[in-house]
Amino acid sequence: DRKYFFPQSASDATSYAAAAFLVKFGFLPAQEIDRIDLNAAIPREELYGLLGSWLRKHNALNEATGKIFAISGRALTLKAEGKTVPFNLPEGIPIFRRLGDRYQEYASVPIMIGDRAFVQSNARKVPVSVIVQANIDGASFDRTSSFASWTRSYRADELVTSINRRNAIQQLQGLRVISVDASQRIAEMEVTAEGERKFVLRGVPQRA
Repeated sequence: DRKYFFPQSASDATSYAAAAFLVKFGFLPAQEIDRIDLNAAIPREELYGLLGSWLRKHNALNEATGKIFAISGRALTLKAEGKTVPFNLPEGIPIFRRLGDRYQEYASVPIMIGDRAFVQSNARKVPVSVIVQANIDGASFDRTSSFASWTRSYRADELVTSINRRNAIQQLQGLRVISVDASQRIAEMEVTAEGERKFVLRGVPQRA
């Protein structure tokens, strides 16, 4: 496989040996490794990646993953393949939130039952860190986004212009929410126009 992926490197070349080393520890170097200056200092991120792979290979760092089944204080239960596994999280261990390929440490991570989590434990099977996979389609992500809570203000004349695109109106005298949907968004809103004339906006039009 090494000869197939790195055909330009002789079997005794330094780049060939470096590629073999990276493949062994779970990295997939590109064929351009032949043109990389192997005498340059290794970046910190690459060093951490190698150390992490080395720790896993020697069982000094183990990772359990599954969907969050239950939380009680510092007791976390993950469910995977129909089985539940409990973990007691020590005080002070780092907790990260993963969004795509980015990780960020949080003092408090928003989660929901069913979110995926990764518990990393040392050789003594004591948890040393937790990673929560951000669910970009779920409420746990929405609560931390800029779209979760916001306010926008309009003057009455601006609302008249907007409403008039769908219902004829010259003067706005009042608004009254009639009903909301399951997500607490306004589903129906009563509009009082000039001459105490009333009509109801429903669904998307009343949010535009």
